[in-house]
Amino acid sequence: MFKIFAIIMLINNLNCRGEIGRVLKYYETLTRNDFTLEKISRTKRQTESPTFSQKLNIRLFGKNLQLHVNPEKNVMSKDFQSFVKSTKHFEEKYIEHPKFYKGYVKGLKKSTVRIHFIANDVFAAIDLPEEHIFIEPSWKFLPLSSNYSLIAYRTSQLSSTDRLKCGFVDPNLAEEPKNQHVQTHRAKRNTIANRVCKLLLVADYKYFVEVGKKSFSETVNNMISKITEVDAIYRATDFRNGYKNIGFEIQTVVVHDEFTKNSGENHYNKDKSNWTAKELLRAFGSDKSLKHENYCAAHLFTATKFSDGIQGVAWIAKSGAVGGICAPGSGSTKYNTGWSTAIDKYGNRILTFESILVAAHELGHNFGSQHDPPSCATDKNNLFLMYTYAVSGKQSNNQKFSQCSIDHISKVLNSRGSSCLKEPSTSFCGNYKKEDGEDCDVGNVADDKCCTTNCKFKTNAVCSDRNSPCCFECTYANSSVKCLDQSNVLNCKKNSFCTGKSPECPDPKFEVDGSSCIDSGKCKKGSCQPFCESLNKNSASCLCANENSCSICCSVNNGTCEVHRENGKKLLLSDGRPCFEGICEKGICQKTKPVVNKLWDILKKLSVNDIIEFFKKNLVLMVIIFFSVIYIPITIIISCIDYKRKEDEKSHRRWKYEMPNQIFLSNSDKLTIKATRSKRRDNYMVKKDEENQKIKKEKVSKQRNKVHPSNTNYNI
Repeated sequence: MFKIFAIIMLINNLNCRGEIGRVLKYYETLTRNDFTLEKISRTKRQTESPTFSQKLNIRLFGKNLQLHVNPEKNVMSKDFQSFVKSTKHFEEKYIEHPKFYKGYVKGLKKSTVRIHFIANDVFAAIDLPEEHIFIEPSWKFLPLSSNYSLIAYRTSQLSSTDRLKCGFVDPNLAEEPKNQHVQTHRAKRNTIANRVCKLLLVADYKYFVEVGKKSFSETVNNMISKITEVDAIYRATDFRNGYKNIGFEIQTVVVHDEFTKNSGENHYNKDKSNWTAKELLRAFGSDKSLKHENYCAAHLFTATKFSDGIQGVAWIAKSGAVGGICAPGSGSTKYNTGWSTAIDKYGNRILTFESILVAAHELGHNFGSQHDPPSCATDKNNLFLMYTYAVSGKQSNNQKFSQCSIDHISKVLNSRGSSCLKEPSTSFCGNYKKEDGEDCDVGNVADDKCCTTNCKFKTNAVCSDRNSPCCFECTYANSSVKCLDQSNVLNCKKNSFCTGKSPECPDPKFEVDGSSCIDSGKCKKGSCQPFCESLNKNSASCLCANENSCSICCSVNNGTCEVHRENGKKLLLSDGRPCFEGICEKGICQKTKPVVNKLWDILKKLSVNDIIEFFKKNLVLMVIIFFSVIYIPITIIISCIDYKRKEDEKSHRRWKYEMPNQIFLSNSDKLTIKATRSKRRDNYMVKKDEENQKIKKEKVSKQRNKVHPSNTNYNI
């Protein structure tokens, strides 16, 4: 029995790995713990909200990457709503918003990092100068394991995507309703930059089961993550004529948690497997309850298999014609719609990255782009996003619009962009700032006792300790709590105390007019008037010279600077105020001491205890200094010894190779001949030996002549 079970598990494991093997040539596995963010810095908590910078160290494909990220606004509109829909009910349901971070890879210019944390799942996109890495949950493709929960892959390792194609292979599929026109408004240049297309996203029951694991939150957040990546593709595109930074915002999400039953019409959420691409598109656009006309575009996410390999279909926008973004539709059908499926023609799940490209492609049709003709492809192996067959993303152009697509989209934006696209939401939950529509905002603090991650108060909480100065343990602080201390400021305002009825600190009350403030000034309506101005509107404070440098001086009508006296006495500036030659101390202008003198004064005041305390507080620094004091001299000494040893070796070699030559050379030769250890030297020595032998023979011959002179005469 155990063997049978093991065989079944092995077959299942091979099937799972075979499924991903058809899509990826190589991938790596990770765990959720590999994506633990570490705080780099945090500003001290004040009345203003703090900001964070976080990092993540991760090893991918043989490289150690340090990711630096910050909380970032996601693509959810400020009036975002999510609904669950079944045959009997249609109700709003809140979800825990995904935590979205954006940043870069440390040390790599032109790198971008986007991370989505969704419950226990992670979606991440890492754009490097020469590579694109994507990370997603592994449960879609691999058997469950305690050793991993995520897969990471490079887009260059994606297999061919000829199994994926768009429904508009035949242009006749994009039938345009006749005699219908969109009201257009030609926009002036630069008037629709940084605008967004408000989206309605719908997940049918198949998508809810196959991709969302029957979890409402998982399904919604999965769609949000995909549109976030689609948004990045569009914002990186310059559609010309001032149409830059055009993106998306999700306004409404609808999730079906069961098939739609007992519906006389051909409902898009019926339990039906033999849909045609165009039939499903029309069915989705015919559901009046969705109110497609309230949105820029509506997109259906499904997990339906199409035997012809179609992954998506959408209505194409054209300037002045009904269809695409903000199209009102004709009769019962709306034409600002499209759909994409997460299942290929073999019934296998496609990668999230592929699904993102398909959704971006179909929304490209909604924006007015046709399929790219062959003439638009600069490289047949590096096709653009709007190619007829879905691109894999492995090439640099796969995530870009071609110039042909940009031309088409630019015309549509120019005709209807100003009325269709909207201003983006500026506030977002998770940036530590309480903004419109939020009860509170504590950023990425998951266990805050007052505030949820959706920026709403928890049960029984009326305020947030992190966002409000007069909030204590999620309720209003009592009236004895001082929330603003002005005791050391002398700025004509009193201390502020909480009211016990509000989380905010009330504005401080003013001191009584005429009260003393900075440098003998007088309070007036909460502001400190300088002393001279409080006496005369036409007077102003000035600096006197010499012995009056530290006296309060006022300019008189003729512009001269005079010492002010009260009852015949001069009023002095407070200690520390600047004077002509330095700083005032007890009414005397003390010249600023040179830095050396100041340092000596500090050293004279130091005691042994002060030095010991300083060492304790700066132990690491002292250790570094101590070892530097030892290390540097030792290094210098060793260097000197090495230098001397090298010089000795040179001297020894000189004696060894040069001195023997000098034995056979005259003084004149010594001045002109240099000893070497080369072949030239050897030839020279041989020649010298021959010359020496010749000289020696001549000497011997002369000696013989001297010894036998008769013989010499005889021979002659």
